[in-house]
Amino acid sequence: MNTLQGQTVLVVGGSSGIGAAAARALAALGAEVTIAARNGAKLEAAAARIGGSVRTAILDTTDDSALED
Repeated sequence: MNTLQGQTVLVVGGSSGIGAAAARALAALGAEVTIAARNGAKLEAAAARIGGSVRTAILDTTDDSALED
């Protein structure tokens, strides 16, 4: 089985749908996963469902000033 041990992955849109499923699969393969989305509450709920040491980051990719920080 392939492993992603030691790899760090950022999943934008990771609080639901395909992004959450991808984050779950990547975490299961051993990656250090950070999920990012606009809604903090949804991020925390998704992180709890994924489990492990998934990190969260609030990020709105439609806000240019937020991307510059």
